[in-house]
Amino acid sequence: MAQHKLTDIAVRMLKPKSSSFQVSDGGGLYLKIYPNGAKSWLLRKYSDGKQTNLILGTYPDMSLAQARKAAAKELDKIKLKQEQATASSTIGEIIAEWLETKDVRPATQRNIRFRLNKLEPYKGLVFEDFTTPMARALVRDVVRNCGAIAVRHLASTIAQIERYAYSIGVVDTPRLQLLSVMVKRPAIKHCRTVSADRLPELVAIMHEHATTPARCAMVKRVKLLMLTLLRSNEAVNLRWEWVDFKTETITIPAKQMKGKRDHRLPISTALKKLLLSLEPKATGPVLNSKTRSPTGPAQVFRWVFNSLGIIDLISPHGVRSMGRTWFAEQDFNFVHCEYCLAHRVENQVQLSYQRSDYLEQRRPIMEAWGDYVESCFGPYFPDL
Repeated sequence: MAQHKLTDIAVRMLKPKSSSFQVSDGGGLYLKIYPNGAKSWLLRKYSDGKQTNLILGTYPDMSLAQARKAAAKELDKIKLKQEQATASSTIGEIIAEWLETKDVRPATQRNIRFRLNKLEPYKGLVFEDFTTPMARALVRDVVRNCGAIAVRHLASTIAQIERYAYSIGVVDTPRLQLLSVMVKRPAIKHCRTVSADRLPELVAIMHEHATTPARCAMVKRVKLLMLTLLRSNEAVNLRWEWVDFKTETITIPAKQMKGKRDHRLPISTALKKLLLSLEPKATGPVLNSKTRSPTGPAQVFRWVFNSLGIIDLISPHGVRSMGRTWFAEQDFNFVHCEYCLAHRVENQVQLSYQRSDYLEQRRPIMEAWGDYVESCFGPYFPDL
């Protein structure tokens, strides 16, 4: 029971000010005083994770005692609704609602759904019946079969879902927020990479493995990744309608980018030559279906790197590291180099003022990088 703060005398004595203000009586009940002297009772309530103000009546037509009774009646309705939701909402239903609130890239959405497959045996349970011992057993099973990194991702996802369930009243007390402490934090391992001066060595290895037309086509994909320095998923999902040869720019929509911002990529001379060799179309994916991995589009470049014999030396993401290190060694501007890789340099406040993506400043950087990549591929693959 909330402790009341107002009295009849205090309510009568409240005087208006130049702007509206509210005085709390406790338990979500407020008296709002307007500049003209009018007073009204408000109930601040939470429903489906959102705060709303319900007008109960005006003072003095509704007295303090009447306002308290009306507030208690409304709160009972909310509590009953939450209890009904708790009784009927299964884990599967809550997960489906939570996924609708996630504004993430399609690739991230797929990763989340993959993690949630571990919860498949429990999706028919009412959320409150998913006990802590069940969660601990699930964590131990995932640790045995998938490793520590996978279980920390799963624990984080479960915690987010529980917080959502708590915000909409399905869960009274969060119990699954600290599942990740059961698992030792894995050591940070950076992606495999080599310095740019070993790029000729990588190209030579690919040349040895490119014994068929299909393998030669794979080399084009590796070269595309190197010339754009995109992330694997971004490169796989590249489409011809984003390529503008007139402005020599590729514009990738925000929903495809990790940073959730449009990324304009300058087309260097080497990249233009490669794109033209891929037979441009008006629409459709730049990497056609024949280049997709048997294990799915997200793994296409790992499959390609493995087929060409370079996966033990460099990972697909390691290409970005190799390019960024080369930029630093050429003493290019730090901010411009970071924007070449679609990295965020500014904080949110700075981004609200600084709207440039330094496209023109990045053109000479990507042109120089393209020339270097071309010089390494040229002796082995002159036609690419």
